[in-house]
Amino acid sequence: GIAESTSRPLPSSAHAPFIWNTPFTSFLVIVIALVIYIFLKYSVLGYQIRVLGNSPIAAKHIGISAPRVYVLVMAIGGAIAGLSGYHMWAGDPAFLMVPRPEAYKAIGDLTYWGIIVGLICLLNSLAAIPLSVLIGSILVGSTVLVRRLRLPFGLDVLFLGILSLTFVAFQFFHQYRIRLIRRGESHVAVRS
Repeated sequence: GIAESTSRPLPSSAHAPFIWNTPFTSFLVIVIALVIYIFLKYSVLGYQIRVLGNSPIAAKHIGISAPRVYVLVMAIGGAIAGLSGYHMWAGDPAFLMVPRPEAYKAIGDLTYWGIIVGLICLLNSLAAIPLSVLIGSILVGSTVLVRRLRLPFGLDVLFLGILSLTFVAFQFFHQYRIRLIRRGESHVAVRS
């Protein structure tokens, strides 16, 4: 076996409460996604976030304070990231350990998949839930296949990378149309 250092277990008072043998944070994510969807769709601040994301120049012309919106979005995103960290360390029965600095390296992979989900779903937080489940299932399933079938290391991540590039390419071709240009024309991609 491989010798790995571990940290001390989390005290039981820090464990996430469970509802039907599932951490409460799993249910809280669905509620948060619904609240974010309603917030972005129906609130004035949600409108400002959408305008600023689509066209910072237009947002400036209509008087939206970009620094204020950026700080608010980062604060909300940081709170959600903190909740996901709590879920990872205190809600997953496989962990339940005090995090060590080396353990934070694994969070980089999760951040990458989070960015891919965000790129594919754009501003639809409700669409992020099934897509996250799909990507998580493929990631876990492909890792098991690599181990059981003794496939080359990293083939699971390669498969998910190709799938992610395909999803992002579909988004691109959904938003833009590519046309052949004659010499002298300047536009390559035109928004449809």
